[in-house]
Amino acid sequence: MLISASSGIGRAAALLLAKNNYQVSLTGRNLTALHEVAGQIVNAGSAKENVLVTAVELANEEAPKLIVDATVQKFGRIDTLINSAGILRAGPVLESGIEVFDELMNVNVRSLVRLTRAALPHIISTKGTVVNVSSINGPCPFPNVTYYCMSKSAVDQFTKCLALEMAPNGVRVNAVWTRYLFLKWSFKTESMILVEYGSIGRFSADLQHFEYQGPHG
Repeated sequence: MLISASSGIGRAAALLLAKNNYQVSLTGRNLTALHEVAGQIVNAGSAKENVLVTAVELANEEAPKLIVDATVQKFGRIDTLINSAGILRAGPVLESGIEVFDELMNVNVRSLVRLTRAALPHIISTKGTVVNVSSINGPCPFPNVTYYCMSKSAVDQFTKCLALEMAPNGVRVNAVWTRYLFLKWSFKTESMILVEYGSIGRFSADLQHFEYQGPHG
């Protein structure tokens, strides 16, 4: 079960898992993009019945139950949950209102927790695994993305604590620390990256090694 599978990390994970004969439940907001990913999976050789598409807004309080119920109804089980939904909002704390903090925590933390809680009973029954896509911004502080760093630190602590809770059930819980990914939703051009992050030496220096965007996970 892949959350935010229409683009970025979620899309890449979906394509890789399907290539290795997994049944995949694809979730995201953009139905058109989800169908494009599903089409790529089928064109690569997977059977149509091995792919489920569910378009839903994660902010919807009913979203976790809708996603889990649809997945279990289609495939009868959940072995793996990949939480890859996340947003980035950059700006100094004094210029970023509390509404920015709330948005980041709601999407990056609250929705992840709610989705995990909804899926856990099924994952426990299969002795499966939870994978949370976090970021190097969790353990490492950066200026102008303070709220984002806080949200990823919360994801890391949730992952570690839940791993301890779930170990007796044979369930593995892990997080992946992504570094700097270059994705369409963050910046339109490389020059925009330099405008946003040019004052942070490590960001500017790393641009030469990547092809398209800023810190994300």
